[in-house]
Amino acid sequence: MSKTILITGVPGVGKTSIAEKVSSKYTIPTINFGDVLFEKIKSENFDIEHVDEIREKLSVERYKEMQLATAQQIMEKEGDKIITSHLSIDTPIGFMPGFPQKIVDVLNPEIIFIIESPLEEIKKRRQGDGSERNRSHKLESWIDFHQKYNRSLAANFSFYTGNYCYPVMNRQGELEETFAEIDQVMSQFISK
Repeated sequence: MSKTILITGVPGVGKTSIAEKVSSKYTIPTINFGDVLFEKIKSENFDIEHVDEIREKLSVERYKEMQLATAQQIMEKEGDKIITSHLSIDTPIGFMPGFPQKIVDVLNPEIIFIIESPLEEIKKRRQGDGSERNRSHKLESWIDFHQKYNRSLAANFSFYTGNYCYPVMNRQGELEETFAEIDQVMSQFISK
């Protein structure tokens, strides 16, 4: 039976770096949920050319429909998969679930690794990521709330699905140590 692994966290915690290492070690493909969603939205001719325009140009209902279609598309792929994504999205009117209940039902991740980092490190990573994203450099209290909110969502998903949730602290310059911790869990998880 194939396994679905979710690696999540707020922007700037190192999800992509960690997912690449896990993917390489276990030869499991990584799928960035947001990238697949964005390509799907662009293919539907919503006149959206940049990911940050989604919140401005797509209704919440249509966005939820596109999330569900994306989850279904991802799960059509055979075999184990690592999905990276945000459990919640910071919008101008508050946080919106990155994975509403319907998406959790489709993806049903057997384990959720929730990656966190110290607040000051997240701010520095966001400022230095070099992307064209319109990521806010909000106050540490906002980033702290976002991490805590994601932690509560991950716990809720774990409770709902009856599957595992494992929190990991990813400190600057300690990617190998973070990966070693995840690797220890993965080796037990994969053998089940």
